[in-house]
Amino acid sequence: MLLKDIDEHRKQIDYFFGEVKAFNLKNIHDRKKQLNNY
Repeated sequence: MLLKDIDEHRKQIDYFFGEVKAFNLKNIHDRKKQLNNY
């Protein structure tokens, strides 16, 4: 039971970090586009 909970928790953490990474990559991409416009 405990192992299953830990596995579920790890999936949520991986998902969260995946979202954060995608968000950061998008921000970096947008920032580069802004710099190129100037």
